[in-house]
Amino acid sequence: MKNGIIYIINFFVIFFIMACKHQPEMKTIDNKDYSIKIPFDMNPVKGLNKNAELQFGNLDDNLSLIVLREKNDDVKATLKTIFQQNPGIDTAQQTFAMSFDGYCDMVVFNLRESSKDFKIIFNNDTLINNLPAKIYTYSGDFNNNTSYCKLAIYKGKTFYYQLFTFSAPQNFKENEPQMFRIITSLKE
Repeated sequence: MKNGIIYIINFFVIFFIMACKHQPEMKTIDNKDYSIKIPFDMNPVKGLNKNAELQFGNLDDNLSLIVLREKNDDVKATLKTIFQQNPGIDTAQQTFAMSFDGYCDMVVFNLRESSKDFKIIFNNDTLINNLPAKIYTYSGDFNNNTSYCKLAIYKGKTFYYQLFTFSAPQNFKENEPQMFRIITSLKE
């Protein structure tokens, strides 16, 4: 009986320790019209994407983040120019292309075109901090480096936002909770 009680106590101690697994402390990055939260140990980096407004990384954990932002009106103006130059595009295709879903499809299409072995593992339509969003988990070979990525695309008041987090395959499972916390933290 005494061994049974010790076994139960040990079980609960181990369960408590595992349940309280330490999540890294987060810091808020304020950037113009929006903010995001990232792990405290991520630092600014350069060279991940020439169009990124924000670029952060943690080389020890093989975890990186880039944030892209495009004005909704600029995207629509570019699409209107394309439609004028290509009169064969029907109204239904034009309407879809101008929608948030159409924008997300264009982002995913460009990712697919820039990668070898591109594969969407998961995608979900959602609402994050009162903004329409789509979340994707995907893998691919980018510049001869295999990466596992989580991407959130948001439709803000005047901007579309793309938050990319990516990790080396061997670190993905460990980094995935942090990646999710990052991409779901954007606030306008």
